[in-house]
Amino acid sequence: MKTKTRVISLLLTACMMLSLCAALPFVASAEVVSPAGGWDGKKATQPAGSGTKDDPYLIADAANLLWVQKQIPAADKVNDSHADVVAGKYTAKFAGMYFLQTQDIDLNGQEFASIGYYFANAKRMGAFGGTYDGQGYAIRNGKIVSQNTGHELRDNMNWGHGLFGMIYGATIKNIVLDNVQVEGYGITGAIVGRAVADATTTKNQTDNGKKAEEFNIVENCVVNANCTLIAKYPTNVKTAQKEKDEWSYFDKASRAGGIVGMTYGTTVRYCVNNGTVKVPANWVATGGIVGAIGYNTKVEYCVNAGTLTYDMTLPFDWKSDDGTALYPTKSAENAIGGIVGYIAPYYLGKQHTTLIGNAEIANCYNTGKLVLNAGTNTITTPIFFGGILGGANTLFKGTTNTITSCYNLFAIKKGENGIPATLSGNTYRIGGLLGSYWTDNLNKTKVVNGETVKVYGDDVDFAPILVKNSQSVTIDANAYTGSNTSRFQTNKLRDDGYCVRETDVKNDTAENIMVLTNAIDAKISEVHAAAIERKVVKVSYQNETTAGSTAVRFSAQILGNEYERVGFKIWASYSDGTVSAAKEITLHSYYTSLKADNANVTPDEGYYFIAFVIDEIPTDKGDVTFTMVPYVVDLNGSVSYGNTATVTFPVSAGE
Repeated sequence: MKTKTRVISLLLTACMMLSLCAALPFVASAEVVSPAGGWDGKKATQPAGSGTKDDPYLIADAANLLWVQKQIPAADKVNDSHADVVAGKYTAKFAGMYFLQTQDIDLNGQEFASIGYYFANAKRMGAFGGTYDGQGYAIRNGKIVSQNTGHELRDNMNWGHGLFGMIYGATIKNIVLDNVQVEGYGITGAIVGRAVADATTTKNQTDNGKKAEEFNIVENCVVNANCTLIAKYPTNVKTAQKEKDEWSYFDKASRAGGIVGMTYGTTVRYCVNNGTVKVPANWVATGGIVGAIGYNTKVEYCVNAGTLTYDMTLPFDWKSDDGTALYPTKSAENAIGGIVGYIAPYYLGKQHTTLIGNAEIANCYNTGKLVLNAGTNTITTPIFFGGILGGANTLFKGTTNTITSCYNLFAIKKGENGIPATLSGNTYRIGGLLGSYWTDNLNKTKVVNGETVKVYGDDVDFAPILVKNSQSVTIDANAYTGSNTSRFQTNKLRDDGYCVRETDVKNDTAENIMVLTNAIDAKISEVHAAAIERKVVKVSYQNETTAGSTAVRFSAQILGNEYERVGFKIWASYSDGTVSAAKEITLHSYYTSLKADNANVTPDEGYYFIAFVIDEIPTDKGDVTFTMVPYVVDLNGSVSYGNTATVTFPVSAGE
């Protein structure tokens, strides 16, 4: 039932706790965006709210964000037999709970360690499992760092680094990173490091009628062009690993993406990366959106415009035993893709046979550069560049692996961006859409009636990659087999089928392809507009001071006037450290104007004012800080919040 409301044009006379006061000559409105002063990198404050869908945790500043990070358990510090693990205290933190960012958050140049960072198994993890909605607000001006830089190189699949380092059953949406550097020692993504799923979660999803690829969701996140992601190797490296410098030691440590580092059971959609991604030598999988996807992952309606740089000139973060800086002497097989680097689960030359699932890329496009900086190093093992997908090896039979309605507008040219002017052999595998697909069992044999015969078609335990309705600008020819759009091993299968099947795929000019990308832009813009539609805006305060007391009016603008209820949540903190419980002020009137400095102030077109007054605040007995957030509840019960406002007054330390 809709709350009875009045639309009037008056100076608000309702006070806190529903008392009444006379009309006051308030001074001109001051809009409140964030508290005064900068975050020190250490302060953590529990946010308002209880974490339910109707009463989410309200993340208003970096201190609130740090509080979330500090609640994630340190699962790397215990083993599976620990009493708290057995008791279920190390599962995903905040599972089923909700977080709502209410305004831009300034990190004030400080370091912020990842929210979640470790996954051992479904019973022991340090992972975020809730729903975080950034509402299109930014997190800006800081450095996101790893929770742990010194874990063992070969154990690196357990770790994740990024704003949310590790998620499990989570939804992360509507976040903007602005002027942020992300540094990760292993699997790294600017928004999410690693999104985890396992066989149990997939079965639970499908048994309950849910999509296996939506166990985790990363949606409508943007990384701005002034952001940089730098991936590094963990620093705890044994002497034997230093000496051998074998690519197998680095494989599990190397996944990096402009949005997400690595995904299982995940949908990534409506995301845009404009930032730079830099990875060192031997880095296996790098993508403009996701480093490595697999085991039921879908990437759709995403755009990469950021530069991806594979830099072999960077020294490792460890030194030889005599203190000498170490550089790579050879490269691993490396896949760099404009949208996705690599299809996994795959490492150390083997597939995870228990994690067989689909990998789909649809309605995405790339305009970002793919850059190689080899320095004096010689590329001795294959490096894959793909405008959409860097590469894949021997995907399992029965899975669906597709590139559909995707477009690449970056022309990879010999002699440019670090690519040698002359290419020979199969060292460089460069495709407009797909860099490389290699299968290790095309020429397997079996014995039939005492005769050894080759295995073809349905007898081969791998799945093709289907590339459909997609286009790329022309890429310079290179020696590896396949087409200009898709490079792949061309051993024919039964009925002349290849391991990559192209349908309605061609090269075209950038101008013609851009026409096709308009539909992707329109969809992303539609989702973005819906996410940032502000039903509550411009939280402001106006104050009036007389001898010995102060009155303050808090106001906000709301879009339209058809709501179940409207109001403010408010709480106070005092000089002695006391913080009051949040109080909810339900309002019953909307205003077409408010008076300040004896003049009428009107809201923006289509908006109305809501407001309330706290009066007779003494001015001589200490400091009190009022914090409030306005909200509206629409007729279907959906809650929308405005930005959090904080104002400090010198008043009594008591409540």
